[in-house]
Amino acid sequence: MLAAGWVIGPLRVLFFAPILGPAWSILAEAPVMLLAAGVLVWILRRRGQLSPRIFDRAVLSGAGILTVLVGEIVGSAMIYGPVGAARAFEGLPGALGLALVAVAGAMPLVARRREP
Repeated sequence: MLAAGWVIGPLRVLFFAPILGPAWSILAEAPVMLLAAGVLVWILRRRGQLSPRIFDRAVLSGAGILTVLVGEIVGSAMIYGPVGAARAFEGLPGALGLALVAVAGAMPLVARRREP
């Protein structure tokens, strides 16, 4: 999911945000990111690598969310400097971005392990 974000995020910022605005561009990005998260969970489930224990899936979700948030901060710092990293989650676009990360990150929690 982080890789998808690293590809889709700059496209959103460079092409969609100037046309749609920051908040609408995040909403336009959301279906693609949710699809990427869903496909990743589907692959893990299909391979039998998704634990049946809720704790294990919660750890997987937390690690995914943390990885994406750190990637977002590092990417913002690389592009916009320290001030950009500090403002990465500011205002309505920041809240929408955090909500998107939370929903996508929670997908392992709602998925069930494939039964043999």
